[in-house]
Amino acid sequence: MSDGKIAEMPSVAVMRTVFGDTMVADVRDGLCLDSRHGVYDFPGRQIVVLLFSARSGSTFAAQLLSAHPSFGRVTDWFLPSRLNQLRSKAGTASDNAVVQSILSAQTRTAFGSKCIRQSLIAAAFLGVLDQFRDHIAFFVIDRRDKVAQAVSFHKARMSGRFHSGQSMTRQATDEDFDFDEIYRHYRRFNQISGEFERLLAALEHPLRRFYYEDFTRQPAAFIGSINAALDVPADTGTTVEARVRKLGDGINAQWCDRFREMLVLRGEA
Repeated sequence: MSDGKIAEMPSVAVMRTVFGDTMVADVRDGLCLDSRHGVYDFPGRQIVVLLFSARSGSTFAAQLLSAHPSFGRVTDWFLPSRLNQLRSKAGTASDNAVVQSILSAQTRTAFGSKCIRQSLIAAAFLGVLDQFRDHIAFFVIDRRDKVAQAVSFHKARMSGRFHSGQSMTRQATDEDFDFDEIYRHYRRFNQISGEFERLLAALEHPLRRFYYEDFTRQPAAFIGSINAALDVPADTGTTVEARVRKLGDGINAQWCDRFREMLVLRGEA
């Protein structure tokens, strides 16, 4: 592996413009890349990338796709820490080699991956975004209610439970409400949503957005949109189900109301 200078790929330049040099440099420092750009053998026809931020329903969406016959397992495959773990476990020489093994093992008709911002930057450095530019369908997994998203994230951090498959480390209580911390997450989630819009415009891909509030109630409609992107029969996989459940409870609603009231007092509602 080499950290020698090679020409920067177009998608990396886009990442710098949208997400900033600092985040891009931090992701690059966590990758182990080949000395030349990766070129991959891909056994499928299409790649689906779910762009997401925390507490937007990405685990639910990924489980729906993982149960779809066109996909293998769908998770955040390009997350730098995951690539590092897989590389160490397999004893492969680079993250590029790890990506090739993932594509080979997890592609049926199509391949799918969730991506937070850092994962998408990693996919750019790995050469995936440029090589498969014309075969990638991007979908933004978003949440209309950013207050509920920020509250859910803060509560998850307090309880240690980010989805229904995890156990709580402790119960969140009224004393855990923290306006400033929730506000920080609220601003960040709004920022990320805007960044994804600018990113797709810069990559010249259409903005296709799925909202948590919709696809958790109507998963078949979500799958139908995926089928349209894959050009497979409209009813393929429409009966799939996800194993995760929503975790909202009374304290979420109380914190949302309290946060909105405080936003009004600050003149930001």
